[in-house]
Amino acid sequence: RRFNSAWFDEYRNWFEYSIKKDAAFCLCCYLFKQNIRDHQGGGDSFTSERFSNWKEKEKLKKHVGGPSSIHNQTLKNCKALMNQNQYIKTIISKQSKQAVCINCLYSVPFTIRAPISWS
Repeated sequence: RRFNSAWFDEYRNWFEYSIKKDAAFCLCCYLFKQNIRDHQGGGDSFTSERFSNWKEKEKLKKHVGGPSSIHNQTLKNCKALMNQNQYIKTIISKQSKQAVCINCLYSVPFTIRAPISWS
């Protein structure tokens, strides 16, 4: 058997395929593999090693596991990483807006203490 590209649709949130290695990997578990303490669902075969046993599609489902599985925890971490509110640009923009507001607040007392002369 060979790799089935339809699996991209079924497991699009995490499934990565390496043509060079002819193997599949779990992107989420690879990125957050330090959080994987057990080998639920062949954890290593989807991270540092490889999954290339194309006859055993059920191992993909086993890897995903239940709602509180390690895979689903790493999937949440991936989604949080991709969340726009987490982007550095957004954080810098928020900090810039805060700095403008703080500067405005500091300039108000100066204006009150030193009124402009209109003469």
